[in-house]
Amino acid sequence: MPDAALHQLQQLQRWRGNRTGRGPETLTDEWKRIGAQVKRDHKRVGGVLEAWELCVPESLRGACRVDGYSRGVLTVAVEGSPARFELDRALRGGLEGRLKQLLGTAFQRVRCVSAPIDSAS
Repeated sequence: MPDAALHQLQQLQRWRGNRTGRGPETLTDEWKRIGAQVKRDHKRVGGVLEAWELCVPESLRGACRVDGYSRGVLTVAVEGSPARFELDRALRGGLEGRLKQLLGTAFQRVRCVSAPIDSAS
């Protein structure tokens, strides 16, 4: 690239402002960034999913699913009132304590929301 063209490119970049503080990214760089984010998310949430699968009673597995985990609150989607009642009883009967034991101090509580459960998930 000739010096004049390089100088113009640098001038344009200064005028535009480098909002990210990084140079132009390639597709490979973007894939690496996304891969790293997925690994971080899996590390953060993977243990929660494993603990849930380990602790939840077999009778509830088809009627509820983990919907999210944020700031120590595990959100669980529950299909209907009977399943919600059974989950509430399980949580009060020790399920929440077992989850706290497995997940440590980061876990605070379980939040139940009503939602249809896809049998394929």
